[in-house]
Amino acid sequence: MKNQMLYPNCSEMVFRLSGDLEEIREQMYNIVEWTRKEYIGDVGGGDKDTLSDHMKKSIAEVNNKIKNATTLEDFEKIVIEFTCNYETFFKVDENNGLLVATCNNYEWTDVDKEEVYDDEIDYYAVAGQTSYKLYDIIDGYSIFKLEYADEDHKKFPLFIFADKEQEFSDEDNRDVSIGKDVRFAIRGDAMYKIENNHLIKVNEIQDKVLLNKIKILANLGG
Repeated sequence: MKNQMLYPNCSEMVFRLSGDLEEIREQMYNIVEWTRKEYIGDVGGGDKDTLSDHMKKSIAEVNNKIKNATTLEDFEKIVIEFTCNYETFFKVDENNGLLVATCNNYEWTDVDKEEVYDDEIDYYAVAGQTSYKLYDIIDGYSIFKLEYADEDHKKFPLFIFADKEQEFSDEDNRDVSIGKDVRFAIRGDAMYKIENNHLIKVNEIQDKVLLNKIKILANLGG
């Protein structure tokens, strides 16, 4: 198995995990374990500390998701929100490897990396995540507007129209009110909300008649 690290940008880092599913699963565990050791001061030169109950729970949840993954695409749904400075995202690449977008403040020694250079792959391309603001709620349907509608965000839809019965929270796990930010990630043609170290698919309005009605009521046109 050969793992590759792509050229880092600022304190962001992207590296690739290669091999079969079980080899990549082992490396996923190593990523979580390295993060745990950083927190308790076993590596990285920080002060010795103990894990909080919240951190123990988060680590256990991520490890359980890794254990239950049956495809590389299952790894894509995992987000390690407790890594330093930058959350850690995963994305299957065209060679059936797994790209890891994370922070280069960690040495990641146990992940056995080989550095390569690639200017076209950076943290944000792999993470595929950005912020939206809750624009309005109409008849229980939540409407989100892309916060940065510029050229760099052209792959993201300008609006997300979420179906009923779906709850959204901010970075502090509080219910979102109008005007507040919510983080989303894109995988293929679907949008996912980032919540509790996991990507959860957003159920978007599919009925075109209903969608046009919601747009009109929100003053967005038909």
